[in-house]
Amino acid sequence: VVWPDATRRLVTERTTLHLLREGMRERARALGFVLDEFFLETDGLSARRLTKILHARGIVGVIVAPVSFHAHMELGLEWDRFAAVAIGAGLQQLGLSRVHNDHYKTICDCMLRVQEAGHQRIGLMLDSETADRLNGQLQGAFLARHPLGAAAALP
Repeated sequence: VVWPDATRRLVTERTTLHLLREGMRERARALGFVLDEFFLETDGLSARRLTKILHARGIVGVIVAPVSFHAHMELGLEWDRFAAVAIGAGLQQLGLSRVHNDHYKTICDCMLRVQEAGHQRIGLMLDSETADRLNGQLQGAFLARHPLGAAAALP
């Protein structure tokens, strides 16, 4: 697992990342693998150096963990050497398979629930980094599903 911008401490402290890590470990163990972790920011690894390390260790499968803090990050690994998948939408890498939440549907489901509860003055607060990283999916769903319409929801 390559953690592009998270630290070991952050992965331990942030519940979602910790659960993700434990799920990956459990699945790897069930399949007879060991999960190695590489933290690019804290280990000071360049993509070139990491490619060499992975190749030297005979690692052929790479999971790129979710990008936590950068809106659109790109890793320069030599991808043709690995079977690789990215988790999340933050890594902007052409030709790389990925899995991630359907953020648009999540907000649609939330909007439905709060409307069913009788609420009409619904708000959404996002930090700009998250909004950028998810390419406007959260805002789009919020505006599309707002009971007062997009024009009323924007302010």
